Amino acid sequence: MKARKISLHIFFGIIAVSLFFSFYFFLKKPQRISPPKMEEEERRIVVLKDANYVSERDGRQDMRIRAKLARKYIDSSEIEMEEVEGSYTSEKKGSISFRGEKGIVNMEKQKGIVYGLQAQIKDKYEIRTPSLSFDLKKHSASGEDTVSIKGENVRITGTGIRGELKEGRFSLLKNVSGSIKIKGKELRFLCDAFLYDSVKEIYALQGNVKATGKDMYVDCEKMYLYGSEGEIKRVEAYRVGEMVLKGTVAKSERAVYDFSKNKVIFTGKVQVKKEDMELKGDYVEYDLEREILSGSNPEMKIIRKGS
Repeated sequence: MKARKISLHIFFGIIAVSLFFSFYFFLKKPQRISPPKMEEEERRIVVLKDANYVSERDGRQDMRIRAKLARKYIDSSEIEMEEVEGSYTSEKKGSISFRGEKGIVNMEKQKGIVYGLQAQIKDKYEIRTPSLSFDLKKHSASGEDTVSIKGENVRITGTGIRGELKEGRFSLLKNVSGSIKIKGKELRFLCDAFLYDSVKEIYALQGNVKATGKDMYVDCEKMYLYGSEGEIKRVEAYRVGEMVLKGTVAKSERAVYDFSKNKVIFTGKVQVKKEDMELKGDYVEYDLEREILSGSNPEMKIIRKGS
């Protein structure tokens, strides 16, 4: 019986010592902390610095984009970019370089958008707009925001832009105003829409055109300015409601101002008034240098003052 009591005391003593050491090590041992769970979005994104994106067509590089910082989602073909710069190379008219605050490119669809855009066309024109979308498959660009265009001889603003990159054409869609220098003289204008063809060097003012220059005012439906080697050579106006040249007032279906000859040719329902004379016909030519009017079988009327 005594031996049994001694055995129980030893048994309970071993248990007590075990509990004591277990409690001691529980307090002293550092607590194991599980690593924080990474958000699902963080696991799906790759961040790249100084990233480059290159588009090729028929073995030729047509677009290059470089971003100071880019984010690529694993399960998406889109790339988000910050501090963007790049270039687009046209088959006909060289390259267009651009910069932007940020942008998005869908590599699969070859579409994207650049925000805070500044673009240079042939180092001749600068275009600024808050945002511009592009489609490389269609060689097109578009935007709905305000647009400003500056060049050595051009200042234009408008709302909305469409660009046909391959053809070298772009249009401003509405609320257009600006100026173009012709022979060193400024022609200021307002119109509904504007188109520039860099291949043919044509400026087209379309819809409710009102243009004012030195000794000239034109109110017409459409006006085309034809250039060569960066200089305007000829202006054509259609459905001319009024054209004022050195005190001569005319209206016609069409008027062509040839700067090399310093002449204006009016055709189609022409009516010209100069001082006390009025000419009507289908063809009237005005020599601006000599200030002489002539025509093909014109109907002439002398306007007597006070009559």
